[in-house]
Amino acid sequence: MNVLAGGSSVELEYRVIPGDGTDIRDVWVKGRPFYDDEGELISLAGFVRDITDQKRYRRQLKEFNRLLSHDLKNQLQVATGFLQAAEEDCSNMNLKRVEKALKRMNEMTTDILTLPQPDRDRIERDIVTLRELEASSWEGLDREDAELHVDGDVTLQVASGLFRNVLENLFRNAIVHNDDPVAIHIGPLYEEGGFYVEDNGTGIPVAEQIDIFQVGNSTGRHGLGLPLSNEIIIAHGGSISIRESDLGGARFDITGVSPSQNAYRETTGDECRTSADTSESQ
Repeated sequence: MNVLAGGSSVELEYRVIPGDGTDIRDVWVKGRPFYDDEGELISLAGFVRDITDQKRYRRQLKEFNRLLSHDLKNQLQVATGFLQAAEEDCSNMNLKRVEKALKRMNEMTTDILTLPQPDRDRIERDIVTLRELEASSWEGLDREDAELHVDGDVTLQVASGLFRNVLENLFRNAIVHNDDPVAIHIGPLYEEGGFYVEDNGTGIPVAEQIDIFQVGNSTGRHGLGLPLSNEIIIAHGGSISIRESDLGGARFDITGVSPSQNAYRETTGDECRTSADTSESQ
């Protein structure tokens, strides 16, 4: 009200909160106040605009700038490590790895910056198999002594670049947050239209699971990777949940990202990838 006291044209932003606290709206107002003979404000003539979507978009953009820097930092660390090795022995293979890491960083930037757009239907989706996604995600990681077991296949309808980020984050968390070499399993969820990722590590305490997909969660132990994965999955109309794995570690279920519940491929047996499986291709 102090802004209106001067009697001149004003521009304001404020929030409208209904009595039940639902459907909160952000509003922009530009106009001129009018007063009665006693100086009391009686009206405001001008324009009113609902800017809820614009404000939400700004918050998302700010949030994703932070999320983007998280994954870019990981890729930069990979590139820096191989570059240092290349400087020591002038290995062409190491230089190729640097080139590959930098290329991946550029792809991540392009993919993730599509998410804050108000119309998420603009995300271009591919028909891709789980095996194709896990193979490209696994080879780009510093896997140490970890093993990846592929328990089956399913057809997905997703932006493959964005979902590669999801798998990289889930794989990396399992590797980094367990002291001993970890075994990671990935497989289809046919009825739910998705897949799972689980490991045999130490797991994630229930208290941390509550807000683990939220930016600025209470512990921060898992960084921004899981909130980023959550946003990517939501943008595709899917969902992600966490629970204790039967293997003893953590299990993540990603659902609602398959074109149909029956769209899957039969596979023959279990496939295992180790830390050395794709060393030559890198």
